[in-house]
Amino acid sequence: MMSPSSDLQARTRRGRIGITVFFLVLFAASLAGTRYLAPRLQRVQQDNAGVMPVWKCLEVPAGDHITVSDGTTTNRVYVRGIGTPPTSRGEALDEVCATLGMREEDVIRKGQLSGKALRTWIYRRKARLDDRVVNDDGTWTAYVAVGGVDVGRKMLQNGQAYVLDVEHPRLEAYRAYEREAKSRETGIWRR
Repeated sequence: MMSPSSDLQARTRRGRIGITVFFLVLFAASLAGTRYLAPRLQRVQQDNAGVMPVWKCLEVPAGDHITVSDGTTTNRVYVRGIGTPPTSRGEALDEVCATLGMREEDVIRKGQLSGKALRTWIYRRKARLDDRVVNDDGTWTAYVAVGGVDVGRKMLQNGQAYVLDVEHPRLEAYRAYEREAKSRETGIWRR
């Protein structure tokens, strides 16, 4: 049988080891978090402080989203409130064909034209992201402006996009731009 003093010493030693391991794990996690999370946390703090960071458009994979960078952070941004036809066959193609009342080939061609239009307006230019939201998958959704012009509005006015029926502050204005483009039968609304 252990003496009470040796039992106390063993428990104290185990306690110290446990505390030491706990702090080592906490320290390692804080280093990893600082290295990987600090740029995003810093960006959110700057956004909340009212400082509008400047983002450069690096890529335009489709007509409704872009890849941007501020020099330290790179992320995919979906233009808030708009959608464009898909550029290839996939599960959303049938739904868009039904919505637009077009054949698959026409929808894909119009999706490619929407991407080309967005690329022409924004590629390698500086953009401002307003009302940025971080999505579950880490991508962002934001109103994108280039040279003070709302990219979503411009895409809608030129008939290069349609309004996503998701509640947001510019929904009614975006619907009016879409109606105007439909009445002119321009862009994706051209038959």
